[in-house]
Amino acid sequence: MQRRLAIEDKFWDDLAKGYGMRPVRSDEECPNSRVSWRKTDLAAASEPDAARRFRDRWNNLWSGYYGHFEDTTWIRPMRYTDEPPLDELQPHNALQIFSVKISGLGPGFKWPLNVFGLVAIRDSVDRNRNIIFLRSRVESQTLTEKDPYLVLTGPSRVVVLSDPVTIEVNLKVKGPIGSEDRTLCFLAEDILCIVPSYSTATIFVRVINGSWPDGFHGQIAACTASFPRDGDEKCSIDGFPSVDHKEIVLCSFGAGEEPVIGDGTFELSRRVVSAQQNGMLKVSTKAWQDEHNVVEVVNIFVPKEAGRSFARLVIECCRMEVMVAWSLVSTFSELR
Repeated sequence: MQRRLAIEDKFWDDLAKGYGMRPVRSDEECPNSRVSWRKTDLAAASEPDAARRFRDRWNNLWSGYYGHFEDTTWIRPMRYTDEPPLDELQPHNALQIFSVKISGLGPGFKWPLNVFGLVAIRDSVDRNRNIIFLRSRVESQTLTEKDPYLVLTGPSRVVVLSDPVTIEVNLKVKGPIGSEDRTLCFLAEDILCIVPSYSTATIFVRVINGSWPDGFHGQIAACTASFPRDGDEKCSIDGFPSVDHKEIVLCSFGAGEEPVIGDGTFELSRRVVSAQQNGMLKVSTKAWQDEHNVVEVVNIFVPKEAGRSFARLVIECCRMEVMVAWSLVSTFSELR
C-alpha cells in the first residue's frame, strides 16, 4: 500500500509542475479523500491561467498522437456490442456524471443567466474532448436561481479512470450584443474519483404503439444499483459511499413537448451510462399532469459484456420499448 501511495505522490507532483495544481488523492485512508461521488465546485476553481497552461501542455504532449486540441472523442459507446475486443478486457473504474449546476454567482452577475459554451471531460483513452454540454450563443440556455442546472448532452461514451480525468469548462453569459458577453467560468481541473464499472450501457426508448398521453409531462432517467448484501439496502463501493439509485436524467419534457421523431424513438439528450459490476441498471419512465399524480414504470436490467437487452412498458395508452446495448470498457483507443 505504501509503495502504491508513494508512486501516486510522485505522479501528482509531476502533474502539478505542469498544470500548477494538484488534485486530492481518492484513497480511503487519506483524510481529504475524494469519494465515489461528490459535488465539484467549478466556480471556485475557475483559473483562466491554469486552463491556458493546460491547453499549451496538451498541445506539447498529445497533438502529435490525437490531433487538434478541439477534437472530440471518436470512440463509440457501442464499441464491443456486436464484435468482441481484440484482447481480453477487465472491469475498469469509470466516472459517472450526474449533473452540472451554477452553484453561485460572482460580482456583476445576476439571475436569470443566458449561458452558452462548453463543458467537456478528457480521459487517457484518447485525450480528446468528451462533450457533456455544448451550446452556441444563438441557442443559449436560460438558467434561473430556482433551476440552475445545465441540460447535459453527454458523455458520448463512458469516461475511464485509469488516470485522473480533466474537466474542461468554458462558459459565457450572453449579453445584449456579442461584445458584451461575459465569461462565467473558464478552467481545466483534474479530478480523481471512483465508480467501479462493468460495461457501457447505451439506452434507447421508442414508442411501438399509441402515443404519449396528451397533457402529460415526462421524464426518462437511469440509475445504477448494487445488489443488496447482508441485508443492507445500500452498499458501499470498496469503502466509498454508494451511488445507488442516484438518478441520471436522460430526457425531461413538458406537456405536448415530447421529443419523439418519425419512427417513434425518443431523442434522449443523454443515453450513455456506466453500469456496475455485480449490480443492475434501472431505467425509469415517469408521466404526470401535476406533482401529486405521478405514474412511474421501472425496468431493471442486469449488465452484460455485449449484446442487447429489451423491455417493454405501458403508460396510459402508450406502449414503449426500452433497449440497452452493452459494451465492455477499454482503456485503449485501437482502431477496429
